[in-house]
Amino acid sequence: MFNINSYAKINLSLEILGKFSDGYHQIKSIMQTINICDSIEFLPSNEIKINIYGHDIPLENNLVYKAIVDLKKIYSIKQGIDIRINKNIPIASGFGGGSSNAANTILALNKIWGLNLTIEEMVGIAMKIGSDVPYFLYQGTALVEGMGEIVTPLDDVILPEILIITPNKKIIDNKTKKMFNYLTNKNHSTGYITDNIIEKINTKSIVSNIDIYNVFHDISFESYSFMKVLFSNLNRIGITDINICGAGPSVFTLIDNKEILNIITENKYFKKFKIFLVKSHKSSSVIEYDN
Repeated sequence: MFNINSYAKINLSLEILGKFSDGYHQIKSIMQTINICDSIEFLPSNEIKINIYGHDIPLENNLVYKAIVDLKKIYSIKQGIDIRINKNIPIASGFGGGSSNAANTILALNKIWGLNLTIEEMVGIAMKIGSDVPYFLYQGTALVEGMGEIVTPLDDVILPEILIITPNKKIIDNKTKKMFNYLTNKNHSTGYITDNIIEKINTKSIVSNIDIYNVFHDISFESYSFMKVLFSNLNRIGITDINICGAGPSVFTLIDNKEILNIITENKYFKKFKIFLVKSHKSSSVIEYDN
């Protein structure tokens, strides 16, 4: 038996610099793992088995399955694997849970199957699965560029606690693809916002809400019908600096006063959301194993 924790992420920045000739967007982003995680158990098997407790996700949409199939095909692996996932990361909510699971599956199978792959080789496989997957091979605080395949680990960011608000149910299908389709040249930036955050990280300064930027912030009001009302209710209780998680629909804010958590949980409107108070997860190694 082999167990691993698969952490969620938030974007401290997400800028679009332009488009490549193949139509894919050129990003510049700082990603940060947070201490919400799924637990993944790996057991020996002659076939591929994936059980995501409490969820029915078709194999063709399962990034873990794609990771296994790609590894078996590329490296002529005959054996299978039995994977059991306990989900704590909300699905399709902007935290990269599926990408995290896929990346950690690559890392785990590299060890279980004795593939001895370099990080560069794993990035090549990860990029075929999804643009967020390469980042999760590194975790922690990292600069992510290109189409997601260029990952540069950074010093650990200094953040206050993170209050996260996420809908109780899935909002839209093919969310990330649809959100990217909303982008136009007007949404392009130069990367200076990300550079400013990197400067704060390098000087050991605290990153605050005013430093954070996500290109999908304004677009989210058009894409998610509840977003304007959510922001309005947050404003009423004194939360005015609100950030989007990935491509949404979850939002987060950095807080110093934990009392705001009690105010939210006692407010009737927020009963339709899941509320988390989390911290940044400072990964000390590429992967954490629990044998």
